Amino acid sequence: SYMSPEQAEGKKVDVRSDIFSFGAVLYEMVTGQRAFAGESNLAILTAILREEPKPASQIVKGLPQELEKIIDRCLRKDPGWRFQHMGDVRVELGELKERSGKVAETLPARPASRSSALQARRRWIWAGAALVVVAIAIAAWLFRGTATNPTAAPEVVPLTSYAGFEYSPSFPPDGNQVAFSWNGEKQDNFDIYIKLIGSPIPVRLTTDPVEDVSPAFSPDGRSLLFSQNDESGSDLMLVENFR
Repeated sequence: SYMSPEQAEGKKVDVRSDIFSFGAVLYEMVTGQRAFAGESNLAILTAILREEPKPASQIVKGLPQELEKIIDRCLRKDPGWRFQHMGDVRVELGELKERSGKVAETLPARPASRSSALQARRRWIWAGAALVVVAIAIAAWLFRGTATNPTAAPEVVPLTSYAGFEYSPSFPPDGNQVAFSWNGEKQDNFDIYIKLIGSPIPVRLTTDPVEDVSPAFSPDGRSLLFSQNDESGSDLMLVENFR
């Protein structure tokens, strides 16, 4: 629910992806609702890529316009239109906190007949200021992490290290396993194998005497498509509900 669009598509990410995620958290802090929701992971990813969240001001009446603008800018689909640095977000939130505090301190006294409305207004201003303080703390933590800690070098680890040839890896949406084509311990025929990430032992999915190659998961991760090749040509094969 907090992925950036570029992360959901598997593209290169940078600090602007963190800013999008921060915007999703800030939206939920303000409204009590997730910016992007759905009944499945696929529905959530579709919302992140294609849909805009409901304006926060339509959920929370009286929301400061400046706070809504900060949230909207964090949640831009195009990274180029977001805040470019977490430090900028921190400055915007700090200015909003300062303005909210000044308004609360200078509210004039009202007649008793309007005391309830005035108290409600005061509560909202102070609640908004407290919310901004929490948001600033999160922004400062993210800013500190991106400003002082260089990006760690990617860690490359082997998923398979069996004798012979393994190729055409495919991951399901949840990323907890990998399907691949391997010519086996005897290196005599290519079949499709499934392996849980972190498990040393693969599970053989096909046993045909012909070559089974190029596995690909379905969007829901419950079916697998692969190509079966022999001297006469190739066929596309589908394994359903194997999980």
